[in-house]
Amino acid sequence: MRMTSFAFTLLLTTSLVAAQPAQARHGHTLPAVAVGAQYDTTHVYVAPQDVDAFAASFIATFGGQSTKQVQVTVTPAPSRTSSQLIQTPAGTVSLFGFTTPIPHPFGAERTGYLVTDLATAVKSAKAAGADVLVEPFPDPIGRDAVIQWPGGINMQLYWHTTKPSYAAFHTIPENRVYVSAGRADIFVKDFLRFSHGHIVSDDKTAPGVEIGRPGDTYRRIRLSSTFGNLVVLASDGHLPYPYGAEVSGYAVDDLGTTLNKATAAGVKILSGPYRSDGRDAAVVEFPGGYVAEIHAPQAKGDLPVPAQTATALGPISHADIQTWADAWNSHNIDTVMALFSPDVIIHQPSNPKPLDTSGIHNFFGMIFKAYPDFHVTVTDAAVDGLKGVSVEQVTGTWSGPYTDPATGKTTPGNGRTFDHPGVMVLTYQPDHKIKQVDIYWDRLMVNQQLGLAQ
Repeated sequence: MRMTSFAFTLLLTTSLVAAQPAQARHGHTLPAVAVGAQYDTTHVYVAPQDVDAFAASFIATFGGQSTKQVQVTVTPAPSRTSSQLIQTPAGTVSLFGFTTPIPHPFGAERTGYLVTDLATAVKSAKAAGADVLVEPFPDPIGRDAVIQWPGGINMQLYWHTTKPSYAAFHTIPENRVYVSAGRADIFVKDFLRFSHGHIVSDDKTAPGVEIGRPGDTYRRIRLSSTFGNLVVLASDGHLPYPYGAEVSGYAVDDLGTTLNKATAAGVKILSGPYRSDGRDAAVVEFPGGYVAEIHAPQAKGDLPVPAQTATALGPISHADIQTWADAWNSHNIDTVMALFSPDVIIHQPSNPKPLDTSGIHNFFGMIFKAYPDFHVTVTDAAVDGLKGVSVEQVTGTWSGPYTDPATGKTTPGNGRTFDHPGVMVLTYQPDHKIKQVDIYWDRLMVNQQLGLAQ
């Protein structure tokens, strides 16, 4: 039987479509435009007077060198800034010190990605789901554009007139992207389509200590592509400072050694060190206000404590005791959890065994609901080195359900009040995080006040 030309064409077309990869059938495969992680930079904006201090501290921390500082216009609208490229074995920074107001939306883009062709890259980003905030424009060494991904993530794409040649990193940094839980999947899908990357891991119950919320969980998605590493941190947005302020995470061989170099160069440790996911990590602030995460493979033994931490912070003071009381009076469990080290232990009379971070979060989260007007007044305090004693008067009204940790029985509130003394013995680490709490109070007195005992 002879096949008509139309039928043959239809059959051939159908066969070709069936043979195409799924990605092509459900959205055309986009061109690969990435060059390499060593060509991608974190954009750091500091005040002009902080430029030199930042550059010196960053190089002192990670090694490397800086290009010569120049005065240029790097935006399509009129502006003026110093500009220099700081290249280290752990990551590269494009450093800007604007002497004029910064045109919108510059300053909000987190990274710059070198691409093989800017027009193609912008077209591909749009096809993948990105919005173009700033259409392509010329700069002193090439062309640039600014795009935005779902979740409000701004990135700059750039292309050089003269092709650069940089050595590979010793360790590849992470682009740290905070998004809402509802936008994580669409961001990942769109970015992977653009970058030709892949998911390394997707942990829907990652330890909350990684975002400043010990005892809680959040979703962490690690991605990898030719552009480098990217980690998506998806949460409810209840983030204690400095989490969410850091743009990049730098991988180093030894966290303690790196933090010693950093603090000696004027870098502040804002959070940590903490241990999670096979890593030791900390969040730091460089001169000029740039906040970054630094991490290393988990070391053997205890967490590293930078040599200058104890000297810089000194022994605890009565201010630490007041911070303790203020946290409880905030009625915010996340604020309370921020007081503690990741391995904290609390000995509390109502609990049959010591509380770890998970137990602390669950038990005292319940306490805040059972006694919503819970209040601590420090009547006396003593401090000695890294040990503190807080003598307190504790008050509250039993308004919500209370679950007895010993029996698991839940009892509704009865409106009765308590007003009793208590003593808290607090043991601190050199970074002023609390690693142990011993609580003493008269359980019989409290039970009588609440109508649970005669």
